Amino acid sequence: MAAADQDAVSGMEQVRDLLFGAQVKQIEDRIKRQDEALNERINKFSSEVGASFARLETLFQDRLKEETSQRSEGRNLVENKIERLKEEIVSSLNALSGSLSKTESQLNELINANSDRFNGALRDQRDETLKAIGDLAAALRKELVSKASLAEIFVKLAGDATGADANESGGNG
Repeated sequence: MAAADQDAVSGMEQVRDLLFGAQVKQIEDRIKRQDEALNERINKFSSEVGASFARLETLFQDRLKEETSQRSEGRNLVENKIERLKEEIVSSLNALSGSLSKTESQLNELINANSDRFNGALRDQRDETLKAIGDLAAALRKELVSKASLAEIFVKLAGDATGADANESGGNG
């Protein structure tokens, strides 16, 4: 029965070809043309998309290179500026250190000079004070001698006055 079924199917295809053959051929041709047009459009679109992606990739690469270059230049500028600032700071610190050393030296010289002057002034004042004390002591000694002499004179006078009184009282009486 399989052979009979095949013959029936084959026969029906022949009838169909006779009845619809021209229309089927036209439809197949139209489908083939549309398929070719669709493939052509797909190829063209694929080509355009590929070209667009290539342009976009080139644009991104160019911008990336430009940005990388700008960042590199910016980083170099910043690094150079930092180096210059470091050098300026070191130079300023060295100048300040030299200035401080000079000022310290000048202060030490001034202190030493004033110290010698003050020591001299103190020595002079001490010498004057000692001389004044010596003079005062000498004056006191002199006054002390003078008082002793004065005491002797008073004693003598007292003795003389007592003797004179005795003579006066004895001569009157």
